[in-house]
Amino acid sequence: MSMLNTVEVGETIRKATMVARADGSPIVTGTVNHYLKALDGANVGKWWKNSDQTWAVAETASAMAHEADGHWTITLAASPFTAGVRYLEYVKESTNLHIPTSMLLKGEYTPLADANRGVDLRTMNGTSIAGTSTYVATAFVTMFNVASPVFTAANVNQSGNAYPIVSDSVYGNAALDAEIDALGTVINSTVYGNAAIDTQVDAIAAVIGDSVFGNAAIETEMDSILGIVDDSIFGNAALDTEIDAIAAVLNDTVSGNAAIEAILSDSLSGNAAISDDIGDIYAIVNDSVFGNAAIDTTLGALVTTVGVAGAGLTAVEATVTGTVDANLIEINGTGIGGTADYIASAFITLFNVPSANFTLASVIQTGNSFAVVSHEDYGNNALLTAIGTRMATFTYTAPDNTGIANTYSIVNSATFGNSALNDKLSVLVPVANVATAYTLIQGTVISGSWNSTATADGTMFILAPAASALDVNLTFAAGSGWAPLTVSIIGRYQAAANHKVDVYAWNYDTAAWDQLTNTTTAMLHRTSNTTYVFPLARVYMDAAGAAKIRFASADVTTTYRLNIDRVFVNTVVTDAATSGVIVAGYAGGMDPETRVFNFADTQEGNLTLAQMLRVLLCAQVGKLSGAPGGPIIVRDTPDTMNRITATVDIVGNRTVVTLLPGT
Repeated sequence: MSMLNTVEVGETIRKATMVARADGSPIVTGTVNHYLKALDGANVGKWWKNSDQTWAVAETASAMAHEADGHWTITLAASPFTAGVRYLEYVKESTNLHIPTSMLLKGEYTPLADANRGVDLRTMNGTSIAGTSTYVATAFVTMFNVASPVFTAANVNQSGNAYPIVSDSVYGNAALDAEIDALGTVINSTVYGNAAIDTQVDAIAAVIGDSVFGNAAIETEMDSILGIVDDSIFGNAALDTEIDAIAAVLNDTVSGNAAIEAILSDSLSGNAAISDDIGDIYAIVNDSVFGNAAIDTTLGALVTTVGVAGAGLTAVEATVTGTVDANLIEINGTGIGGTADYIASAFITLFNVPSANFTLASVIQTGNSFAVVSHEDYGNNALLTAIGTRMATFTYTAPDNTGIANTYSIVNSATFGNSALNDKLSVLVPVANVATAYTLIQGTVISGSWNSTATADGTMFILAPAASALDVNLTFAAGSGWAPLTVSIIGRYQAAANHKVDVYAWNYDTAAWDQLTNTTTAMLHRTSNTTYVFPLARVYMDAAGAAKIRFASADVTTTYRLNIDRVFVNTVVTDAATSGVIVAGYAGGMDPETRVFNFADTQEGNLTLAQMLRVLLCAQVGKLSGAPGGPIIVRDTPDTMNRITATVDIVGNRTVVTLLPGT
């Protein structure tokens, strides 16, 4: 019979009954100590030290407490028992008044049990039951939870629901074996079997690996397509920018479609005026005095006169000796009117050409001129027919050659001409600058990225308020030499009625955010995208071309959504010499028709326009003291300083004025 007593691993309460050896009475006073020694295991030969829960080499006592009638207990600070390890346990009265007694213990686990002492089965015959415990328990219930169980081990192979199926001629093992044989035949078939499939797979692999049609080639083509789509010069973004620029030019009030239409419709220089001028030219060509027919008659007479014996060139030649230097002043006895220099120059221009082949026949019958003059729709006869009724009332006025020449000079002027105007207009096309960075102060990014705000493509950068507020800003970098015009926003704020997001711009002069919106222009609750455009002053961009735009709301409802599709800052080139915006190429930079007036330019000696505005505003609305006798002091509008101080005479006339206009 075993002398070992089982103690549960994890047990901490120990007890002992103490009896006096002298008379067998219970020991109820004094000091009783508990001792525990490991007989094997990792701490063999050592004593349990309850004070620090360790095992000591020397015998160690742990004091017990008297409960009642000689029964003593101790609650150990930790359980010293290990499964499978044996222990010697005994107690002693400090003066040896007790009857010595001891117990042999062995640490063991106790099966887990619930309040009804139901055991949780974890092992079977010492072997752990593997698997998920819920699956094993469910299978156990499914197998055994039947009203009239007939299940036995014999049922598995010989009877029950499974046996008829296993032995069935259609679905049983024999039929399955036949199906397996048939499947083997298919697997070994030269047409449908594994070898044929392997051949097909090899063919597919060959196509996939082909350098022209395979995956690598397709991937290369896709990379090329993506490279074009994303290209900074030819890609979608660049195309969008070019389209915006073209649209801006087409809509420009100076050089756009409307302006061109106005020019074409102009009563002085448009199509109708040009048509009238062409009609006038046709009238001149067919005029009985100055037209082609009159010129032809005059040339015929000239030829006749030149050929008359004794009166033409022969007669002239006969009267000239030595070098021929006759002065032709008559033709066929008729004086040649006009300025002699003009006639001589025209004569030289007409005849002073190498290999001259000019004849009267060529004037009338050949060349481009003849084709035009004889054209059935545009020739002389057609022209005479078309404008004959106008000739009766037409009064010819010679063209203003000087005016035409001046106009031509202006059009081709390097400073004021079309080319120069085009150069100046090109710098006025606004450039759309997209965000280069963002900072989230308060709120949550729900989806998307700030990078998507570069294009209006329906891809949203969506943010929600935090429990405190919504506050996010975007940074833009236009570069030096640019000035801001507007900030454009495409998006919406989905919230509730009377809730809004305000837009701000960073003021680089005051180092503070300036609110661009008010109660009507703010981003109010919307269910679809809306376009917002706000003008930007020069103070909203630093010298390096940096600008910052902020979106802020006091809303704390985390289900509200700020949807941003596109944000861009429009800029134009600035005049480096005056810090004004160039609008034309006029020299000097101060003409009001050439550039926007610069607030930094000085007037009235040394006052800038901004300083003058401060003084004027102060004089009109600032707090005033000291009147009428003086000195008179006028405070600035924020009431932070004496902007104007004036000394006055006895009747109130200003004699000395001191200004603090600010910088």
